[in-house]
This record gives sequence, structure tokens and C-alpha cells, in this order.
Amino acid sequence: MSMATDAKKNSNVPKMPPSGRNKFEDLESPFLPPPIPSWRKALSDFTPQNPPPTMAEGYVFPEPALFLAVQNKERQDAYFRSWLKFRTAMIYRVSTHNSTALPSPNSLWRNLLAFELIGEKKAGSSSTKSSKLWETAQRFMDDSVMADGVGFVELNDGQMIWNGSLITSLGDHEREEILWELAELSFRFELLALDTRVTTSTSEDRQELIRACFPGGASASLLVADLGTANHGLGNVHWEPRSVYLHALKKVMTTWKGEVPRIILAKKLQWTEREIEDLEGEITHFYVKTFYDHFGRAPITPRRLSHAASLHRVSYPRGLTMIDPSPNTAYDLTNIRI
Repeated sequence: MSMATDAKKNSNVPKMPPSGRNKFEDLESPFLPPPIPSWRKALSDFTPQNPPPTMAEGYVFPEPALFLAVQNKERQDAYFRSWLKFRTAMIYRVSTHNSTALPSPNSLWRNLLAFELIGEKKAGSSSTKSSKLWETAQRFMDDSVMADGVGFVELNDGQMIWNGSLITSLGDHEREEILWELAELSFRFELLALDTRVTTSTSEDRQELIRACFPGGASASLLVADLGTANHGLGNVHWEPRSVYLHALKKVMTTWKGEVPRIILAKKLQWTEREIEDLEGEITHFYVKTFYDHFGRAPITPRRLSHAASLHRVSYPRGLTMIDPSPNTAYDLTNIRI
């Protein structure tokens, strides 16, 4: 490839925020959840063919990188403390059947995450800026939970609870777990939002198909990202159990608009390890491109955990059992009805 071609391609790279952060690349941090190699490669390989829109769409949950981009440790600690206080309400705001929650820009999420820090400064200052940030965050919180009769004051006085325990401080493992959950929830809701926009199917229960892409299967809730499943599902390091969820995601993508890769459309029962690797590569690259084309930014992708956070018995999809299966072979059972 010539340098002239490279220059032309680079002119189409998405515009970065004022900080210059490239959202298709990870930030360095001791508590960033490890990426899944195929998803990281899909992000780093992506070069948009069209310029990004003037305004990209926001985030249903805070972008995990917001916690890492903060250079000031006091502010970073405030981000984590604030999120733990408001976490339940933020998940609740997207869970009700009549929810009107919309993706929010990073500027609003920064205000909310810095709320505890803003509150401390506001208490001893008459700063107009602090007062406006306080009012913005308070209005956002009240709008998010007012349907349940819970106001901002009650939430702000809440305690920090993580993984079922009351905590007073956070170590690197806890911070990594918090960011893993944010990435997982964001990925689930972004997948659902993208599928709503690009599917051509009108006859299937799309949410059921999407739930099948995660541990627990079609009966699981998209709102529950159990820490114990972090290294299972799409994040499993072993290709055969991971293939179950890749095939589920493959089935979701078969009805998407655009040039769906042939391997995603392929209907076959037996898959070798090499074929699963090829399928995973096409799925992740197709997902990143399709998401960017419709939302104008890098997607939040699933991740792993560097440690075992809790005991959890993963429920893998059941139904058919292969009699005398071929060795080193995965089976796509998504199109077989029992």
C-alpha cells in the first residue's frame, strides 16, 4: 500500500475528543479488564470508510474509559465512589417497561461521576460552576428514578456496596470488576440497540436471541452481568465452549442489513477450531463496522477478568446432546428445533 493511500485512509479516522483519546485503542491501567483478543483486534483494525458524524451518539452507561482517562487520583476515586452510590438507580432507569432513558454524552456522565467531589467543594464554596454541575447532576438523577418515588437526596446519602458487600475502600481488583460490569452491560444494550436498527426480521423474539448470546441463555436477564461469568461466554479462553455463544451471535447477525460476511450466513452443523477462529474474526469485525456506521463511534466490547471474582455455576444452553461427536469439533445447534 502506498503512502498516498495511507494518508487518504488516515483522513477518515474518527475525530477524537479534545483529549485526543483514540477510542478504538485501550488506555493503559492496572485495573482495566483484559480485552478479548478478537474484539481488540477488530477495534484496532477498523478504518472507517466514511467521515464520522458531527455528533456521535452517547452512552447508556458510563464509558469505562472515563474512569481511566482521569489523571487526578482524587477525582478518579470520586468517580468510582459516585458510581457505586448511583449504580442501582442507573440500572433501574433502563429496566422499566416505560423507560424513557436515552444515551447520554460523556460530559453529563463526567458531571455525575464527579458528583461526590463536586458536593464536597460546593459545601465550602459559592462557586457558580460547582452549583451548575450540582444542579445538572441532580436533575439527571431525579429524572432517572422519579418513577419509583426515590429522590436524589436518598441516593446521595447511600452507601457503597459492591458484590454484595458494604465497602469503604476499593482495591485494583474491585475497580477492575466495576469496569468489567460496565463494559458488559454497555455491550449488551448496544448490541440490542444496534440489532433494533439493522435487523430485517419481524417474526422472531429478538431479545430472546440476544439473551442467548450470554451465559444463562435465553432465560437470562440482560441487566444481570454476574461477575462469575466474566471468563465464560464470549470471553471463554477455550474455543469449544466459546463457540456456543459465537453461534448465537452469528444467528442474530444473519438478518442484519448490509454485506453480511458469507461465513456468518453459512448453515452448517460441524465447525473445526480454525473455522471458529475465522467466524469469530468476521463476527467481531462486522460488529465494529456496523456499529460505527449507525452510531458514529467505537462500540463498547466485552472483556475478561484477570481473576476469579466469585463462585458461579455457569448455565450452558441445553437441549440436544451429540451422540458420538467428532473430536475437536464444535456444533452449531442454533437452527435445530427440539
